[in-house]
Amino acid sequence: MGSNLHSVIADLCRPGRVLAFCDDTDLTFAPTSTMVGNLHLYGGLILRSDAYGPLAHNLTTYLADIGQVEFHGTEIINPKVTSRWKSLSYCTRAEALRHVCVAIAESNAIFVYARICKTQYADMLKVAGGAIEEDCYKAAVKRVFLRSVAEYLAAAPPAVLLIDRDKNTPGPSLVKFEGSAELIGGGAISANSAHVLGLQMADVVAYAIGRFLRRRDGISATDPARYDLFDNAIMEFLGNLDGRLHEVIKPLPNLLEAV
Repeated sequence: MGSNLHSVIADLCRPGRVLAFCDDTDLTFAPTSTMVGNLHLYGGLILRSDAYGPLAHNLTTYLADIGQVEFHGTEIINPKVTSRWKSLSYCTRAEALRHVCVAIAESNAIFVYARICKTQYADMLKVAGGAIEEDCYKAAVKRVFLRSVAEYLAAAPPAVLLIDRDKNTPGPSLVKFEGSAELIGGGAISANSAHVLGLQMADVVAYAIGRFLRRRDGISATDPARYDLFDNAIMEFLGNLDGRLHEVIKPLPNLLEAV
């Protein structure tokens, strides 16, 4: 099975497919003026394989030109001492974030997501009285999201669904769940994001949404002339994605028309 999954990943640019790259993020930790605390999101970037090839080439070439190997929202903006991104200047990293954001926005991709907060899920568990299988709100939102996206992708076969692997787990591996049998490979493919550019793009989108929501109060109180370069890039990015961010619990656009 592992070798077969490797071949699916290696063949993501094959024309005529729809690809979904999925990752999660904590939107908030503490409450903000407009958002509850401990709000978690699981989302997926969906695009056609015909668009993925040129996009992947663009971003892979850009990474090589600046001496990097992987896009990762947190590392670009707040690189650890051991991160390769630490060697780059603030302005170079801001330009890298802007570049990947512009490339994604120009690809005609859409981003679909599910979200839930910790207290809301705790209340649901109490009401359900043991009828809900997952006791972790992050695992629960992932489960709902994957089922919803698999159903959505079924409208446009063939489709590949990739998810970022859990830390310290092997990859690629197959994750089966209700409704996943029609996906190429027979389920969601859990893979190391370092080896799949699409997963890195999903990480950037999810991180951008979370960073903006966490910093929105401060941004609103700041003179636009003094905006952080990363915040500028992210606000421009999210503006370019207007109308292309869709919550899975609401009606989703016709997939073949949307991408």
